[in-house]
Amino acid sequence: MPRLFSTHYSIRSVCNGILCLANSFGNVVYLWNPSIGKFKKLPVPEPHTCTTMPVKVGFGYDPISDDYKVFRVVSEKEFDVVPLIQVYSSNADSWTNEFKAPILKNVEHYGRTNVVVDGVLYFDNHEDHLISFDLHNEIFGLVPIPSSTQMGSEVLDFHGSVAMVFQSGIEILDLWTLDNVSGELSWTKKFSIEAHPETEMRLTKYLGAAQFFGHKLLDSIVFLYYVLYDYEKKETKVYKHEEENVRASLKYTETLVSLDGFEQVQ
Repeated sequence: MPRLFSTHYSIRSVCNGILCLANSFGNVVYLWNPSIGKFKKLPVPEPHTCTTMPVKVGFGYDPISDDYKVFRVVSEKEFDVVPLIQVYSSNADSWTNEFKAPILKNVEHYGRTNVVVDGVLYFDNHEDHLISFDLHNEIFGLVPIPSSTQMGSEVLDFHGSVAMVFQSGIEILDLWTLDNVSGELSWTKKFSIEAHPETEMRLTKYLGAAQFFGHKLLDSIVFLYYVLYDYEKKETKVYKHEEENVRASLKYTETLVSLDGFEQVQ
């Protein structure tokens, strides 16, 4: 088996118990279900990537076509402001579509977290929008974030809804969810969290069972501690990073999902 767990690979997304891993250029991609111990290496896409620019890899499930899809957001050259999108379909087992995405023009950071709700994948964009990607129609869109807020987390899956933690004041964090109300998307504020006045608490992941994972910063720069925050008990547990050695976190649910071409991990 290839070196699936090499430090050159990172988890880009998880959907229905399947992890999507890719190298830094996003041209070597694996789908892996650790619950059943099976994986698949995807075909290598056309090498359009400029090696000096970051590559975004997204992964999700299209329930209409019963199809798992991976997309790559790449720059063909160093100063190319309109990125190229390549889409892989598990049904076809090939990269089936390739198109330009002017809506992503000049976006410098494509985010690291994908959340899929009702066949639409969401990830961070910049200070005033999320990016959405309709996995069936393969169309990108922009979703405005609530006004008078600042992003304080990556995109979260909060009990089946797209959610984010926003900073509304020096010491106040608010959790908002993106809900479908009568066919229209709108943000709903769920609850607030008071941070310690001398440090900034940044919650980056929702792990389930009322637990958020994050860290504390001093002056928004100095990394102090990892934290687990229980929003029901309103309790914060602090962990020194030297002791815990946490590099990443994600919410994972075991499934028996298997795709054509999956091989047993040796």
